[in-house]
Amino acid sequence: MIKRNSEYIDDEIGILLDLVHFKNNIDTLKNMLSQIGFDSEIELVSMSRDNIVEILQRSLDKKISFLELEEWANLIECREDIGFEDEKTQEMIFKLANPYLYGKLDEKQVLSYLNELDEKCGDKYKIVDVLR
Repeated sequence: MIKRNSEYIDDEIGILLDLVHFKNNIDTLKNMLSQIGFDSEIELVSMSRDNIVEILQRSLDKKISFLELEEWANLIECREDIGFEDEKTQEMIFKLANPYLYGKLDEKQVLSYLNELDEKCGDKYKIVDVLR
């Protein structure tokens, strides 16, 4: 086993947290991730349902595109150093990273995913037509 420098691990955790919270654009995240490996014997950070809900909401608010959402999920899906709060969280990342299997990412699909993640409140997230 290779012993890793604690400073390197701190940098790696910072990069992974930037990814989990989508703190930079996709190209910057890819560049940052290229500086660290993707194989890991331990999970350095964890992803929660709330993390995904926040990112899905940003896509609905048009702060990130649906394509960027898919790319973000793909970057997370292949990581061994990112853990998941539960199976539902991990499954949602897989769905977001594979829209050709689960349906094109658009407003309707993202709303459906939000409701799936937030089982406690029924259909809390709906498409609302605003009269102009």
